[in-house]
Amino acid sequence: MQLASGGAVIRDPAPRPADGFAGIIATRLRLGPGTPVAAFDAAVLAPFRDRDIPAQAVPTGALSALRLREALPPPVLLLAGPLLATAPDLADALAGVRALLAPGGVAVFDIPDLMARLAANRFDLLGHAVPALPSLLVAEMLLWQHGLVLFEVRSLPGPGPWLRLLVRHEEDATKPVAGTVLMRREAERAAGLEGPAAYHRAAVAVAEARLAVLDLLVGARREGRVVAGYGAGSAAATLAAATGAWPRPARLHRASGGRGGRARAAGQPSADPAARRPGRGAAGPDAGAGRHPGTGSAGGAHSPMPLERSAGAAAARTDNRLSEIPGRPSGLRAVTFHSPGTKPG
Repeated sequence: MQLASGGAVIRDPAPRPADGFAGIIATRLRLGPGTPVAAFDAAVLAPFRDRDIPAQAVPTGALSALRLREALPPPVLLLAGPLLATAPDLADALAGVRALLAPGGVAVFDIPDLMARLAANRFDLLGHAVPALPSLLVAEMLLWQHGLVLFEVRSLPGPGPWLRLLVRHEEDATKPVAGTVLMRREAERAAGLEGPAAYHRAAVAVAEARLAVLDLLVGARREGRVVAGYGAGSAAATLAAATGAWPRPARLHRASGGRGGRARAAGQPSADPAARRPGRGAAGPDAGAGRHPGTGSAGGAHSPMPLERSAGAAAARTDNRLSEIPGRPSGLRAVTFHSPGTKPG
């Protein structure tokens, strides 16, 4: 299996307030040349500056907020972005929002739509860039602990489902909690997000998806076909590696001969195993002595573990993990694989 990398791919970029949102919120809050706006990300301020609204980027944290309050007018609108999902010190960051926001002001937060992602089994969107995925119920609790109240929520289009939260001070009675918040609370409770049920179902769904991909790869291998993924090399490699297949990444380019030349994969191993460099094989950078079981002896030419063998090991590992999931549906097992010419065990 070969995976063609097209460069870095951002799987789940945080949404940015578009020009349309700037116009809506500016009208709603009556923002003008005399009403300051602040954001933790300077890149989102351009639509407000285009409207001659004073807008500036500010740092997060309680201490920074107190210093800014002494030096500048507090912002009527604070664009907090994905703070609830990315802040390394969330308590300090939320305390800073509370202290910095002007009385009667609005803070805007964006969080991943956890309920939609679990329902669609979008585990491919998981990544280190967004380390936390709070549900709306959890987000409300975190905000409430710092004197902040969610009063409106809306869905955002984009590569991954996100929610936009409008938040006020606890003592601000001019902004009642909207029906969209009440409906979302009930939907998340019905989906099991208040307890472990939804997460148990998600664990089973992820395991089944991994096994389905593994089944596809093994079937293609037995039929002598090659599976190639184009366009999202890093994401495809991560998914394939999760199945235990250990794909060999490759970068495609045109061979010599100019226009219309034949495309080939760079880094493809030589047809002669003896021509390979010691310690490197078709299994990629993870092949070598002490790295993958079954990849060959130390110091010699290495070959990848047979796909059926690695698939069987991956299926066994997945089946063990499935057995550890509380509430696992009866009869759910990982599929088993056998080499061509042998009978299934």
